[in-house]
Amino acid sequence: MIFARFGAPPCSAGMWAYQNRTLVAVTQAAPGMTPMRASSAAFGAIGGLAMASAARNYASEHGVVDPATHIETQLIALLQSRYGIQTVGDRRDMSAVTERTDYPINSDLLYVDVKTHMRMQRYFSSNWGRFRIDFSTPSQIIDGATGRAVAQYECRKSMPETPDDAPTLEELEANNGALMNQLLMRMADECLAEFAATSLPAS
Repeated sequence: MIFARFGAPPCSAGMWAYQNRTLVAVTQAAPGMTPMRASSAAFGAIGGLAMASAARNYASEHGVVDPATHIETQLIALLQSRYGIQTVGDRRDMSAVTERTDYPINSDLLYVDVKTHMRMQRYFSSNWGRFRIDFSTPSQIIDGATGRAVAQYECRKSMPETPDDAPTLEELEANNGALMNQLLMRMADECLAEFAATSLPAS
C-alpha cells in the first residue's frame, strides 16, 4: 500500500474545502488470495510454501474479484453527493510502484486510494470442511497538494463468523467463485459504510 502521512483537512471546512478538486481513483496491485487448507497447514513451513504458491494463481483461476475498485467507485460517488465534488479524472495506475512511493503532487487533485491488503479463504478450526473469507483493506483520500491523507480507514472483516452457516469449499468455488465474490462485496460495502460513518461526516 502507498501510505500517505495523515493530516487534518484545512480549517473547519473539512471535506467541503475540496469541492473544486478532481477526484482520481488509484489502481494498486491486488494481492494473491491465500487458499488455507488444513492439509497444508499440518505440514508447517512446507505447507506454508504450498499455500503461498497456490495464492499466486488462485484468484484468477477461480474468478475472485478485487473489491478495491468497487469501494473506490462507491467512495467517489459518496464524495460527489455528500460534498459536491463534481469532477472525476482518469484513473491513475500505480500498481507497479514500490512501497512508500509518494503520490504525485498536484494541487488540482484529490486521490481516492483503496487497496486490498489481504483476502484469504480459511477453514474453521472446529470444522475443517467449512470455510470463511477474510478481507482487509486500508482506504485513503489524499490531498494532491500535500500528499497527505485527509481521511483514512483500516478495515478488517471475516464472513461467515461461525461454521454453522459457513459454506463448503465446493460451494465457495462453484459458478466461477460466485459465493466468494458475494462475501467479498458484502464486506467491502460494510468497510465503506464504516469509513463514511467514522471519517466522512455529512455535516
